[in-house]
Amino acid sequence: AYGTDSGIEFNTTVSDYKVSYNEKKKQVIVNFKAKGKNDTYKVRMVIFSKGNSSITITSDHRSVMNYDGVVKELVKKETAD
Repeated sequence: AYGTDSGIEFNTTVSDYKVSYNEKKKQVIVNFKAKGKNDTYKVRMVIFSKGNSSITITSDHRSVMNYDGVVKELVKKETAD
C-alpha cells in the first residue's frame, strides 16, 4: 500500500542486462531487471554524451519513477598508512 513501503532496495544479481549505444543521439542505454523484497523492477538508464542521465524505474506495485542526474567517474580515495 502507498506510504507503507520502504525505499527501493535490491541486493541481488540483475537479469536481462543489456547495454546499447545510439550513435545518432550519442546515448548509452542500459536496461535490466532486479528483484526486490516485494517487487520486481525494470530499470532503464539513458546516459547522454555530456554525462547527464535519466533513469526510469517501473515496478509491478508502484508508480513509474523518474530520476535525472549526472554520471561521473568514481574517484578512489587514497588511505593513509
